[in-house]
Amino acid sequence: MPSLLDVRRTVAALIAVALSAALIAFAFIVSDSYTTGMQADARLSLGGADAVVVPARPSEGGGPLDDALIAQLSDLDGVASARGEHMDILRLDLPEQLTRAVGSVVLAQDVPALSERTTLTAGRLPQGAGEVAIDTNLAKQQELGVGDVIRLKNNDDGDIRTSPTVVGIISPGPDAGLDSSTGGAVYATVDQLAAMGARTAYHRLYVDAKPGVSTGDLVSEVEQVVHAVQPAASVVDADTAVAQRAAASQSGGTMIATLLNLLAPVCAVVAAIVIATTFATLVARQTRTTGLLRCIGASRRQVMGAVLRTAALTGLIGSILGAGLGTGAATLLIRSGVIEDLGADQLTITPLSLVVTVAVGTLVTLIAVLLPA
Repeated sequence: MPSLLDVRRTVAALIAVALSAALIAFAFIVSDSYTTGMQADARLSLGGADAVVVPARPSEGGGPLDDALIAQLSDLDGVASARGEHMDILRLDLPEQLTRAVGSVVLAQDVPALSERTTLTAGRLPQGAGEVAIDTNLAKQQELGVGDVIRLKNNDDGDIRTSPTVVGIISPGPDAGLDSSTGGAVYATVDQLAAMGARTAYHRLYVDAKPGVSTGDLVSEVEQVVHAVQPAASVVDADTAVAQRAAASQSGGTMIATLLNLLAPVCAVVAAIVIATTFATLVARQTRTTGLLRCIGASRRQVMGAVLRTAALTGLIGSILGAGLGTGAATLLIRSGVIEDLGADQLTITPLSLVVTVAVGTLVTLIAVLLPA
């Protein structure tokens, strides 16, 4: 069978396939890189813990996680240390008409340890009663600075109203604890948290294993102690906790990747239209050739096979070129730091994403050519 490849017209289909595959590869890499970054941040938020204790809801019969439980966990053979994390929701004490305004809810948390990711941008860390630090988000929203007073209440009715002084402004990193990017955070000592009406029962417990103790053994050992006090509480290993926290933050953190994932199928459809049109013209211009082939004994299957072979070759070459182009573009963009919250250390290129890109590009080409063939 002679080839039905018309180089001049096939170039248009080749370009369409390549551009479609490039966007698909770009979307895969950006999405995977975001996921890698979120998992790294989630792991940092655990502070190196090997197991996490999550209390049950009060409606499920959950009790408090307190210092007595931490002491019991610390005495276990496989536990190197156990610590708790305070977190509660407070409200800004605003005029009644603004009590439901966006940003009126803040998180009350423990004073974080400073690190490369969590830094003090102004002032100092709170050390006693009447002192709090706030995050940069809350400082910007409410136009607060060091020395200002922040008015807080513990709930909508404001049974407890306080006016602590802001002594520091913190830029929180993932190692500062739970994400407060949606509103803001107030950091204080345990006594000051209680004074502001925040719950002082632990929101989470973090358990570190001794060297040589497996994660499975640690979780089993911790579960026995925790379930004796709070049967409905859950104990998960670090990998599970990381997956849960990464999934919880995925909707906001991957907005760009989600947009790209929506655009990639659109680009594939457009490419399919271009490919179908191109091959319809190509096949039409080969009418005399195909007629001659039929006259000398070629079957419809043989003629169709020649068209599909041309399409498969075009789809495969175009997809490989497009995958390389998309990979290069994503790598340059991520390493340049243009995309917020994505750095060069989070760049993730998996063989699976490239294989899927090539397979999708080739499959789209073959489907687009079926009708002309």
